[in-house]
Formats: sequence, C-alpha cells, structure tokens
Amino acid sequence: SLLKKYLTKEFFDACKDKKTALGASHLDCIQSCVENLDSGFGIFVLDADAYTLFDPIFYPFFDDYHDGFKP
Repeated sequence: SLLKKYLTKEFFDACKDKKTALGASHLDCIQSCVENLDSGFGIFVLDADAYTLFDPIFYPFFDDYHDGFKP
C-alpha cells in the first residue's frame, strides 16, 4: 500500500500529539489500512484540518496516487 511507502518514523513521531479541531489524529487517518492490509490507498482525510495538519504525508500520497497532484 501507499501507507507502507510513505509512513515514516519521523512523520509518526512528529504527529503523535497532533489532533484536528474535530479530534482526529494521524492514527485515525490510517486506521482503515491497519485493519485492511490489502488496502491499496491506506489513508483517509477525516476532516478539513487534516489536510494541513498532516500534509507531510497526505500530499505525497495524493501525488503518487494521482500521478501528479499539486496542492
């Protein structure tokens, strides 16, 4: 999955104490992939704040998945 490709220890450590305004964490965003190991994508935006709060992982995902994504 793309999660395996982009989820680094550095990202994980940098985001471990962050939550969006609605209370979503980076763990919430990857939960589906953790539960479904055959998931091709592996990460979900749970609310609008996640785009900016977790952008170091979302934008590389989107760029790879869409073969060229620019925010």
